[in-house]
Amino acid sequence: MPLNWSVEKVADHEEVTAEGRPWEITELLIFTTMGVGIGQITDANAEEFWTRMQVWAMACGHEPLEITLDDIKRRVGLRTNASLKSKAAFSGQVNRQLRDRAATLKRHQQS
Repeated sequence: MPLNWSVEKVADHEEVTAEGRPWEITELLIFTTMGVGIGQITDANAEEFWTRMQVWAMACGHEPLEITLDDIKRRVGLRTNASLKSKAAFSGQVNRQLRDRAATLKRHQQS
């Protein structure tokens, strides 16, 4: 299924889709909605979105992303058709990712 998205409900949505860094952040957040299991950024979930985004990046072996909570809050109203994941489901996903990374490390150490 294709990822559909909208910024129509983001205040001054033209600003967050402007060329350069504003669009780069918006595009990253659009695709991040799938990994973190939050399809819409709201005032109520902006902090959880940011936290999950950072946790997922680190679980995948990346450095923390240079996206601030203010960057997320600036995009309240962004929505996608990404599936919603409960906190428990997201935690399970992170645990599986970390275990997979540990298993890969173990294989490399044994070879």
